[in-house]
Amino acid sequence: MRSIRPDTVVGGRITINEILLKSASVDKTLNISSMVDSFNLFENVFTNTLTGNVNVGDTSNALSNFPIVGHEEVHITLGTPNIERVQTKKFRIYKVTNIQEVSMGMKRYTIHLLSNEYFTNLKHSVSRSFPKSTTSTIAEKILRSDLESEKTFDIEETQNVHDIVIPNWKPFEAINWLAKRSVAEDRDGANYLFYETRDGFHFRSLESLSESESVGNYKRKPANTTTGNPDEEQYKNVNKIDILNSFDMVANIPNGMYANRLIIHDMINRKSETLDYNYSKEYSKMTHVEDNKKTNKWRLSDDQNLDGQGSSMMVHKTADELTTSPLSKQTLISRFDDTNTYYERTMQNRLSQMQQVNNIKLNITISGDTTRKVGDILNLELPSLEPIGMDGTTPLDKLYNGRYLITGLRHKIDNSSHVMVMEVVKDSYFSSLPTE
Repeated sequence: MRSIRPDTVVGGRITINEILLKSASVDKTLNISSMVDSFNLFENVFTNTLTGNVNVGDTSNALSNFPIVGHEEVHITLGTPNIERVQTKKFRIYKVTNIQEVSMGMKRYTIHLLSNEYFTNLKHSVSRSFPKSTTSTIAEKILRSDLESEKTFDIEETQNVHDIVIPNWKPFEAINWLAKRSVAEDRDGANYLFYETRDGFHFRSLESLSESESVGNYKRKPANTTTGNPDEEQYKNVNKIDILNSFDMVANIPNGMYANRLIIHDMINRKSETLDYNYSKEYSKMTHVEDNKKTNKWRLSDDQNLDGQGSSMMVHKTADELTTSPLSKQTLISRFDDTNTYYERTMQNRLSQMQQVNNIKLNITISGDTTRKVGDILNLELPSLEPIGMDGTTPLDKLYNGRYLITGLRHKIDNSSHVMVMEVVKDSYFSSLPTE
């Protein structure tokens, strides 16, 4: 893949200085940059490691002559011109697919990549106790000692001290289990995730990510129109928007987003206890992508607005019995002592919060930018498909405009361009739903 001179670059182009294969069996390397047709890199807050693939046009039969057999490392150096940031990422090859002979002497195939920690995870197990520890402390110990990772670890400290025994689990399984039981020091929510970006690993709550400052305003604009720095603007210009999902009642109700019930069987005291979760009552206690106390009123016309109830995704006064009944999602657990009562509260909050981010979901396509990562917050200006207002401005969408959390990201890089597709979500509306 050819490099592009930084002084001739426009937004979306990228330099890939090197894609280097390193053999695991002998002291041998191979620079395949000139053979690469395209490269894809994936980040997602719901997966533990980075993934990627390289599409190759091979005229030297490197597949057999190097050879590529699944034990090799790949070192990829990339950066966005005009932005002073160059990174080298190390991956492990785990399979080769789509092998095709396109002409005499040339093959095309796809090399699939995973972070090295994925394979370290497969060969290690965690089987020991962690007395008097927070879940965030335990997660860091497992990352350093069991996954043997030296990458940066961005940790949001958790509350509650526990005595925990990990019973011969894989490191990723153990950290994901800890994430499900974690509550931040100064919060009530329970939506921790363990994921990797190009900056390293993260053990963070969606609540803390949701209150972050926006990385910028992204908007749809006609091509070749700028009002400031053209390079900076092109990185924020949205080329395509796909609304993947808006709401799904058939998923929200049985997954306990609006209401759920926890039945606790107390083995020591020989009794049962029932705890009911109510979305309407708990919503304001949590941090959401949009501000809980919305100031954006529901606009009927240029001169008529209705007061709203906040950024909640439920119309409280007209909520039907189906969305308020805790019987729609019931969970039974056993209580053997008084040390795990924190998890009872965590479980119900997490059921609702994780489903909330599965409602409003968009894919937006922009010029590639290596400074973006999953976990960032952006402002999306989404025009409404309605007549222009009397003041000549295009109205913004009442529900889907506003702040979004980046949960998935794909870099698509080829010889001439770098395009980025971002999956963005929000758990709250831009404008308050009307109350009358």
